[in-house]
Amino acid sequence: MSRDFRSITHKMAVGMLTLVTLPTAARDWDQWQGPDRNLISTETGWQADWTTKKPTRLWATNVGKGYSALSISEGRAYTVGNKGGQETVYCFDAELGKKIWSHSYRCGLVANLHSGGSAATPTIDADRVYTLSREGHLYCFRKSDGKILWNLNLTKELSLEVPDWGFSSSPLVDGEKLILDAGPLVAFDKNSGDQIWKTRNYNAGYGSPALFEDGKNRYVTILNNDALLLARIADGKVTAEFPWKTQYRTSSTTPIVHAGTVFISTAYNRGCALLDVRGGKFTKRYENKSMRNHMNNSVLFEGFLYGFDRTATPRRRAHLICVEHETGRVRWKQSGFGSGGITLVDKKLIVLGDEGELVIARANPEKFVALSRQQVLRGTCWTMPVLSGGRIYCRNELGDIVCLDVRN
Repeated sequence: MSRDFRSITHKMAVGMLTLVTLPTAARDWDQWQGPDRNLISTETGWQADWTTKKPTRLWATNVGKGYSALSISEGRAYTVGNKGGQETVYCFDAELGKKIWSHSYRCGLVANLHSGGSAATPTIDADRVYTLSREGHLYCFRKSDGKILWNLNLTKELSLEVPDWGFSSSPLVDGEKLILDAGPLVAFDKNSGDQIWKTRNYNAGYGSPALFEDGKNRYVTILNNDALLLARIADGKVTAEFPWKTQYRTSSTTPIVHAGTVFISTAYNRGCALLDVRGGKFTKRYENKSMRNHMNNSVLFEGFLYGFDRTATPRRRAHLICVEHETGRVRWKQSGFGSGGITLVDKKLIVLGDEGELVIARANPEKFVALSRQQVLRGTCWTMPVLSGGRIYCRNELGDIVCLDVRN
C-alpha cells in the first residue's frame, strides 16, 4: 500500500468519524424559545451523560447586565447586555466566542427590584436581526455586519411610558410583519419599521407573542397584565380577551399554544389556566394554582408541562414540577432549582437553576430523573439555557456567558 493511499484512507476515516460524532442537524435556535417558540429543539446526538466526560468550556465572556437569551444562526450567536447605561447588541462566532460585530446605544437599566438590563432576546429572520431594549429602542440590523437598516423608539412612536419593568417582548416575525407587546399589541413592517396596526393600550406584560392557527385564520396571542388576548394577524382586531389580573402586575410568560388550546401561567400565587380556542373565542377548561411560572415558561412535551412553580418570595420557594396539560394535575415536584430556566432537547430537560447549576434530566412524567449535573455559573440565573450545534449556552444576570461543548 502506497504512502499516498494510506494518507487518503486515513483522512477519509477521520472525516467519517467526524460525521458520526457531530450532533444531528436541527434548525437553528434563532429566536426566543427556539425555532418554533416552544422551548424544544429537534437536535440529537449530543452528550447528555457526563459521568465519565464533563463538558468542556469552549469560551466565556461578559456582555453586561440583563436576561436576554442567546439566539444562534448560521454559526453565530447573538445577545444583548447593558454596561454603565450603554446597551450593546453582540454578534459572536458561536464556536470560538470571537466578537464579529456589536452596536451600542444609551439605555437605562430599568432596575426595578432586580439588576435590570436587557430582557428581550434577538430575533433572527433571513438576513436581519431584530432587538428591543428595556426603554423601547427597536432595531433592525443587517445580520452580516450589524449595519442599522431601521430603528425607532416605542415610547415616541406609540406615545407610551416605559412599563414598570421595561419593555421585554421578544419580537415575532410572521410573513412581512414584526409583532410585539408594547402595551398595545403592535405590528410593524419588518422591512421598513412602518406601523401596520396596533390594538388599544393595555398594561404591558413581560412575555412575548405566540402564533395561533384556527383553520384558515391566523392569530397572535399575548398575555399582558390585564388579560390574555387573541388578535387577528391580518388586521390586529382583538377577537377574544380572558381577564388575568396579577399581583404586582408581573405576568412575564409567553402563551403555550397546542392543538386548539392556550396555556398561561403567572407566579406570586396567581396560577395557571388552559383555554380552548374556537372561532376566535376563548372557553376556559380549567384554572388552578398547580403551575405558577415566575420568570420563565414551562415546556410542553407529550402531554405534560415541565416548569418552575414559584409559590411566593423568597425565590428559593420554587420547585421544578411536572403537570398534566389536559387536567392541571401535578405529577411530581423537585426542589433545589429556584426560579431557573428550562429547554427540552431529545426527550431530555436542560435545566439551569437560578444559582447556576446545569442539570440534564429525563422528560419523565412519572418521576424526576437527573442524568448529569455541573455548576457552570455563579450569581442569579434567570435566562433559559440554549443548546445548538452540540453547544450549550448559559448566562447569568450580570452578563457572564459560558459556552459548553457537549458533542459526543
